[in-house]
Amino acid sequence: MSEVEAQRASYARTASQYDAMHVEEGDEHYRALDWLSNLITQNDIKSLLDIGSGTGRTIRYLKDRHPIRYLGIEPVEALRVAGHAKGVPADELADGNALALDFADDSFDVVCEFGVLHHVKDHRRAVAEMCRVASRGVFLSTMASTGPSFYRHAPHLAVFATR
Repeated sequence: MSEVEAQRASYARTASQYDAMHVEEGDEHYRALDWLSNLITQNDIKSLLDIGSGTGRTIRYLKDRHPIRYLGIEPVEALRVAGHAKGVPADELADGNALALDFADDSFDVVCEFGVLHHVKDHRRAVAEMCRVASRGVFLSTMASTGPSFYRHAPHLAVFATR
């Protein structure tokens, strides 16, 4: 089993506990979500693609605040199923691959990720794909990997880059 397959299998096994394991009100990604929410308002953003959506936390959080078009992609089916059970419709949380986004150039105003890039071996390619499909900007909220295990992290980084 490859490292990617092992990682996805682990998330599939823990999908029912995913939010409890990865989501805490007030964590660094919630602070980054607040920042992104303000940027959506300030920049009149109309569409957003979330990479590695898990159970759709980003979409659920932002949808309550901004009536824009959302799509999250998540490669682990069990996480998508859990997200659908939490109210994220199938047309807003779908299968996808950060390394080969199945969208035309400039398809979304903003493309974002929260805690995903440290799981992606070819993170440069993933960010290049995000930039390709973003017409206005890319928002990253991630940890920097400090070793071969995707569970070891360096300090948090959040950045918004515009075109």
